[in-house]
Amino acid sequence: MRQYFFNVQCIDTARTHLYDTCGFENTRRCFYMIIGVPKEIQNHEGRVGLDPAHIRGLILYGLVEGGKVLVEKGAGRLSGFPDNWYELQGAEIVSQREVWEKSDMIIKVKEPMEQEYQLLLPGRTVMAFFHFAGNPILKEICDYKKIIAIPYEDLKVDGKSPILGAMSTIAGEISVDVGERYLGVGIEHGGRGMPLRDAVVAIIGCYGVAGTSARNMFMKRGIRRMFGVDRADVDTSECSRKFDYLSSSPKTIAFVLEQSDIVVGAVLMEKGAPKLITREMLKKMKPWSVFIDIGIDEGGISETSRPTSHDNPIFVEEGVIHYCVRNMPGIVPERSTPALINASFPFITEQIRKMTSA
Repeated sequence: MRQYFFNVQCIDTARTHLYDTCGFENTRRCFYMIIGVPKEIQNHEGRVGLDPAHIRGLILYGLVEGGKVLVEKGAGRLSGFPDNWYELQGAEIVSQREVWEKSDMIIKVKEPMEQEYQLLLPGRTVMAFFHFAGNPILKEICDYKKIIAIPYEDLKVDGKSPILGAMSTIAGEISVDVGERYLGVGIEHGGRGMPLRDAVVAIIGCYGVAGTSARNMFMKRGIRRMFGVDRADVDTSECSRKFDYLSSSPKTIAFVLEQSDIVVGAVLMEKGAPKLITREMLKKMKPWSVFIDIGIDEGGISETSRPTSHDNPIFVEEGVIHYCVRNMPGIVPERSTPALINASFPFITEQIRKMTSA
């Protein structure tokens, strides 16, 4: 990478914000670099790592080589950003291979898929959701190729995970639509044919970001009864007559599973931790009830969970409809992409600062 000098001039509010985020002094000797934004290839993944406006901000500050960000053709289309919008803001539209080969730093959304493993070049920096706990093979490949992997789910501010939280909020809301859809499938098609207003719902992890989002949305829609399960040390002051809180234990989880028509798993499991829901617990759920495992990226909370896709989102195990889609927010990219980029951009600029000032 080459060297050059630049003077920071805060021309407008947006550029001032970027200056504050990056933390550069008014004149500083820096290495500049090439950033690549590939098109996501996971099933029905419509999000994109950077939008034209934020790319323009990076270019205005000369933080990328020759004012160059490489964007794969069609990368932003499903999020509402056509290629010519990127070009108008100074990006270059290139092929998939060019993005991966020419870039010093890759900004993705989801972890590299198996088809992309060959594109991972030694020493590259990649920022994305990796979820290594649920994908140990990818962790081995990144270690072998000396990839500098920066998992979005691990980035924290004051103990909170803003990027993961932004996506968990949307996943929680989607879980309500999913529950309503599959619980309402008619008996003639192998469902319960039950409207949401008559349903009993249980949320395991009810005070986490995804759980809170799902809980609030279910209560807005109107349901018959709700159970919330979480750790014993959480604040239960928000309990209402529609929300029965229970401290998490195998006994209470088994109880709410037996009682509920829809169960939402909103817990990210630590690597190697035992599953919260055993197969024996799940067997006691009502036939054709619905189980939604939001945390499937980290392996899920049930012994019966396995990853699914938006094309084939469900399977039936022990008489229970399982929805275990790994990239739930990817199906609503025009909403989830701005939330993702707003949360991730401070970390992106900070990583650029570290790499260019080293």
